[in-house]
Amino acid sequence: MVRKISSLGVAVLVLLMVRVTGAAENIPPKEGSPLPEMELLLPNNPADLKYFGLPSGGKTFKLGMIKAK
Repeated sequence: MVRKISSLGVAVLVLLMVRVTGAAENIPPKEGSPLPEMELLLPNNPADLKYFGLPSGGKTFKLGMIKAK
């Protein structure tokens, strides 16, 4: 009986932690604050890749990888 209660308690805690973490991701950054680290899809157009100075391999890139002014 105690084992079932503790397993249920652990499951409830995990669900609460996932819910709180997911809610924090939906809050937009405040105006003037730095953007959070994020990954974006690479452009399909080779000219865009060249303009931004991004590598052609892979599917995503981070903002810090952009070499354009």
